[in-house]
Amino acid sequence: MNPVWLRPGWPAPRNVKALCTTRQGGASVESYHSWNLAGHVGDDAEAVKRNRKLLKEAVELPQEPFWMDQQHTDVCIQLPYDGEKVPVADAAWSNQPEQLCTVMTADCLPILLCDLLGTKVAAVHAGWRGVHQRIIDKSVREAGFESDQFIAWIGPAIHQKYFEVGEDVYQAFCDLDPNNAVYFKVSELSANKYFADLIGIAKQQLFESGCKAIYGGDMCSYADKKRFFSYRRDGQSGRMASIIWLDQEASAASLS
Repeated sequence: MNPVWLRPGWPAPRNVKALCTTRQGGASVESYHSWNLAGHVGDDAEAVKRNRKLLKEAVELPQEPFWMDQQHTDVCIQLPYDGEKVPVADAAWSNQPEQLCTVMTADCLPILLCDLLGTKVAAVHAGWRGVHQRIIDKSVREAGFESDQFIAWIGPAIHQKYFEVGEDVYQAFCDLDPNNAVYFKVSELSANKYFADLIGIAKQQLFESGCKAIYGGDMCSYADKKRFFSYRRDGQSGRMASIIWLDQEASAASLS
């Protein structure tokens, strides 16, 4: 197995480490082929276990990623997390070294955030429900990112060309902000259907939250079947993981 992962192309501080996995190089078969990291999508439990072990070893992670119970909420938690149960949440942030903020996606937006001083990081799972609930802004405020002092990277996610939604989604976003109408194109094939630019809406919300610069957003999970899982494309599919953390050694070196 030769796992393949991506590194964000952004000018993050030296002690900020981040990556996004692909579907390539794991132990899963059939629709989960092959590096599925999610245990809730119907894949063989032992295959997922092997894939997670491979992730930790291949990338040389400082510890096991913190896997949340993602349910399209607007909840952002702080790591380390001291609760007894796996939290229902869709974003995590930390200002402590080696706390692996992790989100899983297969069309929804994985958004990684870090401040310019390298003192805090966050990972956000942003589907249309989360974006509508403004999980991006809530995560920025929960983590305490200061305006113009943090940057963002958007990983592989479904692009507008493939993201058809109904009148209800269109109206929900227009009710939230009438200016959101520009991010929807009327479908020429289906009545009362639209193609939504969720990445565009997310970028706008990031700007409004005070983000200094936004990177990524150019990789389409739906179009690139070789590299990425896509729930919209395949129905039953695995999940990629986007992970960000503060490196202990680099953080210590920056203070010396």
